[in-house]
Amino acid sequence: MAPSTRQYALGSNLGFCDVDPVAVLNYLADEYGLDSISLGATLSWAIEALERGDLGPEDLGGLVLRWGDLDTFMEAVKRIALREGRLGKLLADGSPRAAERIGRGLGYAIQVKGLELPAYDARGLKGMALGFAVSSRGGDHLTSGAYAVELPGKLWVYEGINARSPRGKGVLVKEMEDLMAVYDITGVCKFSRYALTPEPLAEFVSALLGEEITPGNLLLAGERVVNLERLINLRWGLRREDDTLPERLLREPIKRGPCEGCVVSPEELEAMKNEYYAARGWSPQGKPTKTKLIELGLTEIIEVPESLVDKTI
Repeated sequence: MAPSTRQYALGSNLGFCDVDPVAVLNYLADEYGLDSISLGATLSWAIEALERGDLGPEDLGGLVLRWGDLDTFMEAVKRIALREGRLGKLLADGSPRAAERIGRGLGYAIQVKGLELPAYDARGLKGMALGFAVSSRGGDHLTSGAYAVELPGKLWVYEGINARSPRGKGVLVKEMEDLMAVYDITGVCKFSRYALTPEPLAEFVSALLGEEITPGNLLLAGERVVNLERLINLRWGLRREDDTLPERLLREPIKRGPCEGCVVSPEELEAMKNEYYAARGWSPQGKPTKTKLIELGLTEIIEVPESLVDKTI
């Protein structure tokens, strides 16, 4: 897990400004095998639920969570890991499940498709916002890695990228998802992305396999992965409406800082989704088309149920 993500989720997100409590809580998360992003976001959701009156101390087994209270958080982490008591059973599956169990609080759970968001405020990173919304596994920053382009404004074939503009972000997210999938299937660390772009990576893979693999071959393999993931999600009931963002990202502008006033309006998100689906060769409802699956050679190796494919194109 990247240091910035650890510092956010179990640090400033819980009211800590010093490194010591951050180190302690991350150590506990590692020891218990818990994801630090979901853990920190779930704990902060629980505190807000207490403040709003949607939870009471009795719902958490008498443990009153407070911002910056290390001892209480340490106890809460243990209970979550062991599913111990009312707090552990309520929070162990993350904030969306907890909100469903109490029948309140889903609107302020910062998650996409059930996965809590990491340390990138997508209201000021429009490509990252789209990447979160369409990601196969929900609020995951590494499915598209769009922040790696938007923060410096350049990467790989991209130059002069305006993070706050939604223009062109559908194409950018599509191409970055394909590239990130290449890192996944080759086992290459994604932090090498500024050096191991498809061109040098193709040389390494060619040497390993003893046959020529072009950058285009790699990206085609990545595109196949993303389309297969989409088909799996569609099989489990995914709809266009599920490619969305938390209400706060859609309605509440950033209050201060370099991105003051930024928000991802519902209209912007829908327009970016349209561009993304088109770039992927999918239907406006987010279904891969039969033409695209044939182009990728997927129909030759798997049997795709007709219900998952758009047959009009």
